[in-house]
Amino acid sequence: SSVKLTKCEGAPSAHPPGGRGDPAMRLHLTTLAADGDGPFNLDLDPGTSLGELRRQVQEVTGVAPSRQRLLLGAELLAGDGSLGEAGAEDGAWLTLVVACAPMVLTNSTDRSQKVWSVETGLCLQTCRGHDGPVHTAAFSPDGTAVLTASADRSSRFWNTETGHCRHALLGHERGVNAAAFSPDGALVATASDDRTARLWSAETGVCLQTLSDHGDGVLSAAFAPEGRSVLTTAESMAKLWSVQSGQCLQTFCGHKGEVHAALFSPSGASVLTASNDKTARLWDVETGQCLQALCGHDGTVRSAVFSHDGAQVLTASADRSARLWSAGDGRCTQTLEGHAGRVNSAVLSPDGLEALTAGTDCIAQLWNTRAGRCERQLRGHEGCVYSARFSADGATLLTASADGSAMLWSRDTGRCTHGQRAAA
Repeated sequence: SSVKLTKCEGAPSAHPPGGRGDPAMRLHLTTLAADGDGPFNLDLDPGTSLGELRRQVQEVTGVAPSRQRLLLGAELLAGDGSLGEAGAEDGAWLTLVVACAPMVLTNSTDRSQKVWSVETGLCLQTCRGHDGPVHTAAFSPDGTAVLTASADRSSRFWNTETGHCRHALLGHERGVNAAAFSPDGALVATASDDRTARLWSAETGVCLQTLSDHGDGVLSAAFAPEGRSVLTTAESMAKLWSVQSGQCLQTFCGHKGEVHAALFSPSGASVLTASNDKTARLWDVETGQCLQALCGHDGTVRSAVFSHDGAQVLTASADRSARLWSAGDGRCTQTLEGHAGRVNSAVLSPDGLEALTAGTDCIAQLWNTRAGRCERQLRGHEGCVYSARFSADGATLLTASADGSAMLWSRDTGRCTHGQRAAA
């Protein structure tokens, strides 16, 4: 929708804390929405932080800071600098884009999936219908649907708003280990113990391709960033497939143990695999050649991820450590040690400056990746922490545990802001 910028005579005004009579500058705020209120006047000082600006915007609009996307001209205001540093001047116009309310998806051993509000911690929707354990659950790219993979031989496609099942993807002869959306949300890939992966239409639920050249159960499936190919893992190898033809384009061989995870780099030019042989490997998509073998762990590499720019790799291992590697030369740049048990997963913050690990010792840890130092320990779970994730803005942390709970934490304080039993 478009916004007409007009003068703000008589518009509501928010004054800076302290009650100063003559503010240094007046900003005009309009909301980019068909039913948006405003415009509003904001009387603020150039030294006002962007965090304080967001609080002022919340005061006059009621929109929580986590849902605010503030534009000064065409530039997004991000971080915690000041208005002056961002280039704001007296009379400038700010545009507020209201983001969708952030949600969290949890998966439980009671065979249900729940959608939660990040802001309130309340359960928004429960998806039930599988007849066996559910192995994975994921949001569609636009957040309107949930995709699940189950041991009951099916994958299901759910409406986020109603919790109703849109499609049951039926056809696998054994349990479905994983399911993933294509980047545009139009396709679904499933991986099954029946030694096949399948491609489905998300709109109709019809199977479009069966990828059958696997020697054992298929453990994972992931789409390339451009959506034209899909990556699967089985036995000690990964395979690359054409989405259009269903033909195998490349096989990545070299691991000496089971490969249980594989993913593309952000550019799509390389593939990263994690294996029981205590290594992770980087591969060239075009040639299938191994670019780097990331050696150094003393236990199974349980997960491996790229940084957002593709320059770094983070691995998590059963040897109680996580390691940060250079994707360019395969050199280990940091070893993150401190867990008293196996590290189940490790992820990087959006800016790559922090890492978050989840361990069998019932805690998650937040790390400074440059110093290799633990900054916070997130304590509160009573069972193994299976996974931990950053929110898109990096400000909120999510953990999921074998104790049946999922918890939201503040990155800045390390305090739990919401905690709920997933099966409640």
